[in-house]
Amino acid sequence: LGGYNLFWRVHAYWKWVFVLLLLHAPGRLWIWLFFPAMLVVLDRILLANRQRPYLVLLSAKTLPKDVMMLTFEMPQGWSYEAGQYVLIGWQGEW
Repeated sequence: LGGYNLFWRVHAYWKWVFVLLLLHAPGRLWIWLFFPAMLVVLDRILLANRQRPYLVLLSAKTLPKDVMMLTFEMPQGWSYEAGQYVLIGWQGEW
């Protein structure tokens, strides 16, 4: 067990972690809520201020196990680095 599967299992059970923290130390739960919430807010602020290029969708293909393969036209000067992710905001229909 590791990598992708471990990542999703940990993130699937985060609610139970907060329930256990509430039972363990109810007076200090704010510590476990405040700092992660501040990181999320900071991430959203930084994301809102970044330039968002519009891309042309070249192809979309459905793969096994509810996976989609999307192929986009690459913007000029963009290069992929390991660990990058993309937030897709879709407007329109298939």
